[in-house]
Amino acid sequence: MNKTVKRGIISLGLLATVSLGALPVFAGTSWINFNDDLPKYQGWVALKSDKKENSSKAEAKVDYIGSNYKANLAIYKGSNKVSSTYVGIDEGEKATFTVDSSAVGQSVTLKGQTNNWTIVRVEIRGKFRADS
Repeated sequence: MNKTVKRGIISLGLLATVSLGALPVFAGTSWINFNDDLPKYQGWVALKSDKKENSSKAEAKVDYIGSNYKANLAIYKGSNKVSSTYVGIDEGEKATFTVDSSAVGQSVTLKGQTNNWTIVRVEIRGKFRADS
């Protein structure tokens, strides 16, 4: 390989690195998919975690929930609930959460449970983002 081609490749590599490194990262604003089973007996399960970047609302969209079930969703920081519980979300619906300001800059977790007491696990799929 001659020197001109090598310089061109190196220049393109440096340009790509600088360009991509300059893009802002908005972790909390990107949708993150979840796919899990809600536990029996209305237990809570962690569906997905994300970093809460600002004071905007958190959101969750449910794309699928098994059978004719509905779910309850809430946002937690560690073991502390930092939002109200969205009760009875169904397929195709979006839940919006006001999250306590103590969670800003921290990792938060979307947790879910079945809306009604059941002896079976219920599949749930959807998306979550800590900031809208």
